Amino acid sequence: MKNPFKNKKTNQRLLYTVKNGIGVIEVMENQFARTLYFNSASRQSCMYLDNPKALALEYTQSMALSFLLNENINTALILGLGGGSLVKFIHHYFPLCQIDAVEKSQEVKNIAYNYFALPKHQNIQVYIDDAGNFIRSSRAREYDLIAVDAYDANKMSNSVQDIGFFNACFTHLKPGGVFCINLWIQHTGALNSVLRALNSCFSNQVLHLPVEERKANLILFGIKGSFSITQKNPLNRHAKKLQEQTGVDFLPLLRKLRKHNPHNI
Repeated sequence: MKNPFKNKKTNQRLLYTVKNGIGVIEVMENQFARTLYFNSASRQSCMYLDNPKALALEYTQSMALSFLLNENINTALILGLGGGSLVKFIHHYFPLCQIDAVEKSQEVKNIAYNYFALPKHQNIQVYIDDAGNFIRSSRAREYDLIAVDAYDANKMSNSVQDIGFFNACFTHLKPGGVFCINLWIQHTGALNSVLRALNSCFSNQVLHLPVEERKANLILFGIKGSFSITQKNPLNRHAKKLQEQTGVDFLPLLRKLRKHNPHNI
């Protein structure tokens, strides 16, 4: 299918708009998909109308590789809800997983429920808080997966870029747990600073995966402890199984992950 999100102005209509501390939040729709924008330019979430649970964007599909790096994800923390793409995906394909999601904006949470089919379920708890505050609070539990996708209208949230935040996340990961973060940092110095902090926190057990559709976009995975799956054939079989289960192209993504991390996986 042709990318329905490539040009915001082409064949899209405005469904909803509101202004808050983030700026102008818009929900747009064309015949294929619904899209969440901040300040008219920053695309935050996308949803196929005929398949709301699918991961429509490459970066979210890349973040789903966390389920390849840890076969036993029973608890997940999603920092940055947006339209709820990751929450919906996890809840649908791994329905026993207990999910905590954190979103700074009440308006964004309302939009996720009202326009992006975020399910109301006892296994999903959505908190209104800053991601950095939440992970340091008593509400944060121990998790098998912590996924970070926290952005305001123009950049990553400042509270999720320093070593103190990464150390707090590491503390709240169970042994073998996966930390995953969506980075979109165009300044080389700032990106290198984040990479150094992550490698220090995770003892260089960090994998990186560039996102081809977005320049300067990088997905990073940190593992608490050594990689639990290191042999080629079992990893390939697990990727094939997940691909058949979810429809996400795990095998091509695994090949890309190996290409960019030849000494680690």
